[in-house]
Amino acid sequence: MAEQIHDEWGVGYPTSECGGTGVVMFLSFGDHQMYISRGKAIRSVLNDDRLKYIMDKMKPDLRNRNYGTAIELGIHLITEYIAGSHPDWDDSKDGLLGFLVILSAFGIFVKCASWYQSRKQRTEKRMRDEFRDHLKKLDHDQARALQGKYRATSCPICLEDFTITKQPKDDGETQIFLHDGNNNNDHDDQDDGPDDGGSGTVYGCDGKPVQLLSCGHVFDQKCWNEFIGHSTDTITARPFTDDGLCCPICRQPVTPIREESTIEHCRPAVVNDRTYQGERRYRLQRLQYRYPTYVGTRYVDQWYDPYYRGSMVEDHDRFEREREVRRAAQRAAAQHHHQSTSGGGYTTSGGFGGGSADGGGVGSSW
Repeated sequence: MAEQIHDEWGVGYPTSECGGTGVVMFLSFGDHQMYISRGKAIRSVLNDDRLKYIMDKMKPDLRNRNYGTAIELGIHLITEYIAGSHPDWDDSKDGLLGFLVILSAFGIFVKCASWYQSRKQRTEKRMRDEFRDHLKKLDHDQARALQGKYRATSCPICLEDFTITKQPKDDGETQIFLHDGNNNNDHDDQDDGPDDGGSGTVYGCDGKPVQLLSCGHVFDQKCWNEFIGHSTDTITARPFTDDGLCCPICRQPVTPIREESTIEHCRPAVVNDRTYQGERRYRLQRLQYRYPTYVGTRYVDQWYDPYYRGSMVEDHDRFEREREVRRAAQRAAAQHHHQSTSGGGYTTSGGFGGGSADGGGVGSSW
């Protein structure tokens, strides 16, 4: 493995008479194995006995898992052999202390970078899953609207689900007020649902009763207050027209309904497909605003069509697969370009000089 890496990376510089000049120190921590590969040009300087001596000096630190110290010692001894001298390790500790500090700082930097990258990947996965869940709800709402049974179950601005407290039948229990496409938890179709004469209050994610407008659309109280107060994004801007306050969905002049104490006043009305399309388009705009990088423009344009009857989740999954195929093709093209311009190995401009492991090497274990 060490010699293969030496050859593929082109470590060192090839010479016409003496062979390569590079050195590769390979350590496998899990197997407790090490190997030092060398170019032919330095074989007389780093002969087998000297390589064994270097590895023997490294073993105590390797056994104690002081990998940084062991590697620094090995590099120091190799450098001194090539330079023509070989000082004792005790005499060189002070000189290596600075290198060890630098190596430790570099290790900390690599660890932090790895942690940041891992956190970024987790965040992206969470956002992608959230976006897919929102599309799934829209698919379900579209089907409900075609049945003439759609009822808003989340705020169109923040897209967070409403909750409902039913009294006294459920003893004040708070439930998710949601048409769930997975378990078909549609309160309209249940005998013990909130339409059976029981009373309760629908709440937004802010913990306050929802704001019902005279046009029938419903919002979280917090989202509505921000909308009429100081909304700045392009989707919910311009809350007022010449006729006064207007709904951000239908743009019709509206009056907020203040009677929020019972389910009859709070709960959104059931609407048909034709009435639902305006709210659906608005929710798609909010999704684009919140998740601008997770879907292609051509799919959004297709979803805006009021006669669209497909599955947005399936479209999104297909888009993700197509994007992965494109990325794989781009990576393959970039790799092919690199190989064609570097002759199959690294060039001097890449940090390596095209050397090889023509001088063999020595391995050991600890």
